[in-house]
Amino acid sequence: MTWLAGSRACQTWASAAPHARVVSWWQTPPRPVAPAAGSLVVRGLAHTGPVWGALVAATFLAVLVVAPAARIAACILAAVGAVSFAKPVWGAAALPAALIWTPRIYLAVVGDEALFCRIDHAIVAGLAAYLLIREHPRGTSLHVPLVLFLTGLSATTLVGLLRGTAAAPESALLSIAQLAHLGLVFICAHAQGPRLGRAGLYAWALPVAALAAFGVAEWLRPCAPMPDGPYRTFEHVFFAGQANHAAGLLAVGAVVGAALLREPRWRALGAALAVAAGTALIGTRSREGAAALAAAFSGLLLIRVPRLRWLAPVAVAAVLVVPPETWNALAPPGSSLFDRIVNWKEALSTAPRHPWIGLGLGARHRQFYDNQYLMFLVEGGAITLVLFVGWLAYLARELGQAATSSPGLRGALSAGALCGLAAIAFQSLVAVCFVVTLVAGPLYWLAGYALSVEEPES
Repeated sequence: MTWLAGSRACQTWASAAPHARVVSWWQTPPRPVAPAAGSLVVRGLAHTGPVWGALVAATFLAVLVVAPAARIAACILAAVGAVSFAKPVWGAAALPAALIWTPRIYLAVVGDEALFCRIDHAIVAGLAAYLLIREHPRGTSLHVPLVLFLTGLSATTLVGLLRGTAAAPESALLSIAQLAHLGLVFICAHAQGPRLGRAGLYAWALPVAALAAFGVAEWLRPCAPMPDGPYRTFEHVFFAGQANHAAGLLAVGAVVGAALLREPRWRALGAALAVAAGTALIGTRSREGAAALAAAFSGLLLIRVPRLRWLAPVAVAAVLVVPPETWNALAPPGSSLFDRIVNWKEALSTAPRHPWIGLGLGARHRQFYDNQYLMFLVEGGAITLVLFVGWLAYLARELGQAATSSPGLRGALSAGALCGLAAIAFQSLVAVCFVVTLVAGPLYWLAGYALSVEEPES
């Protein structure tokens, strides 16, 4: 990022170690978006197209045999996937709404796990099949850190299954499939961004605005009887138990709307999105969402006013010098933070026994951790955590360079996506967000679209 590369800290580091890879990596200009016909990964996937087709056919056949009652649902999902394959632009445009609004369709029970699909699964399957059969994905350099992370996580989980520290195979497989699905959301949005053009902004903003409108309406007219404590939106009916997750997405929506204010053409949409999302976030009463919103707008402030970048290390230093008595006061016994700290200590007690490989994905339910990084450290080991952080850092680098060097819609959306990524990364310190469809799905779609959209000349 330009503002980071020009900071005194980076300049001092560059003068002290002019050949350091850390400095050169951040200062490297962004790579152009180009077809990846020479990619070994893409060619390997393309040449195994019949294998993937056979696996999909076998899956649907197994569903029809094991759960006859799911035949209609399977037919609907197959039809959606076929339409996305035939009309990939339609599928990419409908994907954000599907990620936010479509419910689960339960197909069968495998072991202790309920096998379900959603409309967004079918859309992503159709788009991925289109990419493998009809054309090669664009910008494969962006996909490498993501593929490395998923490969490392799969390998560590396999080791955990073999030695018996991971959960049942079906739990581990479904967890990996969820992360792969979210990664494909990014890849598909990045591939179809140029074709979507300006319409892609509406495809993302309108479902998020509808989510905000639903939250405001539920706040004014509760969907359930009023509890003894304060009423929280997104805890009942359609979004049951999703208050914190919805708050994270609303924080992303608010900062994206604010980022669009710099473009005269999109100011009305940006203002409406920022106001609606910010208002709806209040009804969630989510402290995680409020912290994510603060992190998002702090990042936007640093991008817009680079001379204030010195505040970032000061804020980090201030957090590090907070005395333990203050943290103890914030986490009294019986509070949610106290329960998180207890679970964190228990989870960390197993980390020294398997520091590099971890226990294997799915060893515990994600709600036990309430910390995305701790979850990957304990279940995937230090290797998986490093690969995950590396993927996020690479994505942040690409978004930061696009935000400071690209004009128009791409620059504004990249700035909003970068701040949204910072918000969810910060929220993930006390929550597990990057495996939740409602949060990570729209964020990944926005990032992929922002890095590839080519706004036509007015």
